[in-house]
Amino acid sequence: MYEFTNGIINRGPLTVFFILVTDTPGCIGMASRAAAGLIALVLVLSFMFKKDLTKPEAFMALRFVVLFEAGYWFFSFFMSGVMGGYGIFNTGSFGGFGGILLFTVENTVPCFLQSIGLVAVLLKLFFELNPNKPARGAIKWGLIAGTFYIFVFWFNNTGNWMEALIEKGTNYIMLYPFNLFSFLFSTIGLLLLGVYAAYFTKKSVGTESLSNLDLQIVGAIITIVGLYFGIHYVSYMFLGAVGGWGTWYAWMLGHNLDLWAMALPFIGLPLLFRQSKMQGKLINRVVLLTQGIGAVFFAVFWAAYAFALPSNHVLHGEPIFKIPLSIFGGLFVLLTAVLLVFSFVLARRKTTSL
Repeated sequence: MYEFTNGIINRGPLTVFFILVTDTPGCIGMASRAAAGLIALVLVLSFMFKKDLTKPEAFMALRFVVLFEAGYWFFSFFMSGVMGGYGIFNTGSFGGFGGILLFTVENTVPCFLQSIGLVAVLLKLFFELNPNKPARGAIKWGLIAGTFYIFVFWFNNTGNWMEALIEKGTNYIMLYPFNLFSFLFSTIGLLLLGVYAAYFTKKSVGTESLSNLDLQIVGAIITIVGLYFGIHYVSYMFLGAVGGWGTWYAWMLGHNLDLWAMALPFIGLPLLFRQSKMQGKLINRVVLLTQGIGAVFFAVFWAAYAFALPSNHVLHGEPIFKIPLSIFGGLFVLLTAVLLVFSFVLARRKTTSL
């Protein structure tokens, strides 16, 4: 909702052709995602407050969430991909081969991957989410969609790092340990996670119901994705732009609509310990504590954006926001990482005992 509002208020002049053909459909995309988020919020609150929803009603709401999410990816990125393709064939003003490389891996391919490939998967999931159909199809395409998201995140952030290295040189990662960690996590870590998610999806195809799906693995995968974004954001709160501000930090922090994924541990952590014998005791309390800290973090995170309107200035650097963001964000990420490691230890012990 913030990005939609900000895009309406601070969008550049429509007399500029690039803004006309990219930012205008982008605003429609933001509105589509805002609608998806609102429906999802109402749906979750309905379950929390035990409002009686029929199965068809719940499925209908979920289908609209998926449909509007597909609308976000298509309207927000398709024309950006088209304009990126235009840039590839007009590299004289964009730096020759370097321009071709950047427009290909940083703009054109990622935008088309999102606006065509991911949208096609989400539309298939939309049609499979039918209470009159077996759950097998919805589970299959839900897993495929989740896996596709990971590869989208990997491609986007790998492209961002390639652009950063072209801009800053290899010393940008060789001289700064955190940048090296971020580079490896983005280019190799997310790729390996995507490959494992694809393997898990292939192995799980044909699962007849959620009760037969290994939700602990699902929880681990989405928690790691959430940690990827959470670690980067919180590290910036503590360390600033390591090696100096540049393309990488601009895209990760300044223009990143994927930061919503920092909230994924809210879902992932309960799934990690869903079948643990300690569930309901110490682990349950630590999970609830972590989620409570995360809720405070996200409340401040949201306020740092919303209170700046109608300007597009973000208040994350102001002490009144930065201090609680650093404290609660750091605790949220740290406790999430500890719980993730502990879940692996429990799973290993269980496997050994068997």
